[in-house]
Amino acid sequence: MRWLMGRESRKITREYDPRDLSRICAMTEDGIIGARPADLTRPAIPLWEHRAARRALREAGRRSVDEELIFRTIEARRAHLAPLPMIDMTPDCAARDA
Repeated sequence: MRWLMGRESRKITREYDPRDLSRICAMTEDGIIGARPADLTRPAIPLWEHRAARRALREAGRRSVDEELIFRTIEARRAHLAPLPMIDMTPDCAARDA
């Protein structure tokens, strides 16, 4: 998408789905151009998670924030919120019938 900026004198409108920032579209007078991230190993993130990571970094005193730092923050927050293994609470029928 960056290659288009500066080359076009016309207005470019960017559109994205706030549930998945990994897909961005640019609407030009010639039509719609789709864009994917350069690094396809990055996970898809929603807008709220991107904003939360930036907010956390600002609150931690970070003035300069780049893509790598945002994704590391998101991955750390996701690891912290990972679900714990479930405990099987199903009654043991064999023990009950004995």
